Amino acid sequence: MWLQEIADMAFGPLVDMLSNVVAWLSSVSLVAARGIDVARYMGYIAWLGPAWLAVVRDALLAVVLVTIVGVARTAWSVYLQAKQGVKWW
Repeated sequence: MWLQEIADMAFGPLVDMLSNVVAWLSSVSLVAARGIDVARYMGYIAWLGPAWLAVVRDALLAVVLVTIVGVARTAWSVYLQAKQGVKWW
């Protein structure tokens, strides 16, 4: 029993901190799940109508997609260069 008390005393604050982090991250995910309202941030574009809003939204989505692909290609290039430098085979 004394070993369990020592472990609880040592790891209790860490477990409490991790529980608080999980609770905070759960509340953050609810806000991010709503998406981006283009009309809220770009007032002049909102005047153009729903069709133009769709065009702007799709253009922003394309920019995000190209950025993600670029980051993935860069990470793959770094991996290949590290692999070449280390000579794993």
